[in-house]
Amino acid sequence: CVRTYGSDCSRLLDICRQCIVCDKPSELLNCLGVIESDEEVEIVRIKNNMVPPIATQATGLGAEDPAVLGYRCVLVNLRISTETTKRLGVSGFVTEVQLVLRSFAELKTPERHRRYQEFRNTLAE
Repeated sequence: CVRTYGSDCSRLLDICRQCIVCDKPSELLNCLGVIESDEEVEIVRIKNNMVPPIATQATGLGAEDPAVLGYRCVLVNLRISTETTKRLGVSGFVTEVQLVLRSFAELKTPERHRRYQEFRNTLAE
């Protein structure tokens, strides 16, 4: 949060992140529908990175955005409010679920992710 949000950690949208891998776009869409229909889930934001964006001021995307660099997924930022999350004091936290097609998930390796992080870090310097 220091690099991206000027130390304002309340703006974090991915304090916890998980990935759901789907074989087909229809499965990805069905998964999104299940998440949207869950009464214990509050969707904060859905970011569709399946279509290659144009990195311009009009889109608000910079060169550091994963979609601009070729990674494709649907990002769902959400809060989960259950008796357990309330008891643990985490029901207000925003988490991230990445819905990704298997063909893209298989391309995501630790080495590629490390290089992506290095690239983003150089942009923030």
